[in-house]
Amino acid sequence: MKKYFKWITESNRPKHLVAGLVIAMLFGIVTAIVAALAAEYKDWAYKGCKGWPVTKNGFDWLDIAATVIGGAIVAIGYALDGCSISSPFTGLI
Repeated sequence: MKKYFKWITESNRPKHLVAGLVIAMLFGIVTAIVAALAAEYKDWAYKGCKGWPVTKNGFDWLDIAATVIGGAIVAIGYALDGCSISSPFTGLI
């Protein structure tokens, strides 16, 4: 099992996982996905050379996967609990 999940402990992916958890808990899974894509776009735009293919230039699909997995954990928890999957603040406004 370690060889399948070793990628999650590399780089700053544990931070991506926690960020996905927190963002999905406060604002919903869709917002966590958008935040993951925006963060990776920022990495691509400022750290790497722009161009295609999007590899070895700051953009990392595994960072997106880690953030989305964190958000999915919260969404599954909400679904199993019977709460709204979109956001806990949906009915407050």
